[in-house]
Amino acid sequence: MLLNQRVGKIIVKNVDKNFLYFLFKTEGIHNDLSSRSSSSGNQANTSSNDIENLTIPIPPLKVQ
Repeated sequence: MLLNQRVGKIIVKNVDKNFLYFLFKTEGIHNDLSSRSSSSGNQANTSSNDIENLTIPIPPLKVQ
């Protein structure tokens, strides 16, 4: 995922990559990450710690 000029890599096991892709495109995830961001110099940033501590409910593979 791309965060301003920062790049993060998400490594998952037992999760459908398409499910994860569309999950991160949802308004709920965007709002959650935006609410965790801090701003300086008119540019909001989300820290790597905030992303690492993001809790995302993942349903079983059949549901995904």
